[in-house]
Amino acid sequence: MPYTTLTRLLERMPESVLIDLTDDAGTGGINEQAIDRAIADADTEIDSYIGRRYVTPVVPVPDLLGRLSLDLVAEILYARRAHATTPEAVTRAAKTARAILVDIAANKADIPGLAETDTSGTSACGASFDADERLFTRSTLRGM
Repeated sequence: MPYTTLTRLLERMPESVLIDLTDDAGTGGINEQAIDRAIADADTEIDSYIGRRYVTPVVPVPDLLGRLSLDLVAEILYARRAHATTPEAVTRAAKTARAILVDIAANKADIPGLAETDTSGTSACGASFDADERLFTRSTLRGM
């Protein structure tokens, strides 16, 4: 489940801007594949920061992650177009989003309502090893 959606993106950016940033074929409509790719890229970036503390992808999506994803997606979409100048507000929002993610990764901030991953090493979901009894031990080697 992505952290944001086209619907939420349309609440933040005018459809005409999204068309300009994504319509590679000149169809006059939003290229949903380009939107989906930008969302996936933003979500991967988010997961790379928070994955050490939280199980990713996070489901259900907390409001904070949805907002951070929107900020990163907007910047990613502007970066697709060499002719489009990224508005300062978009650049600033993406920079702030990354700063929040750095703070979350550094345990200086939390994602409200989300339980952290057990990193104590005693988790039942870790690896376990079984092996046959040892063939050689110190005592069996001494006798040789």
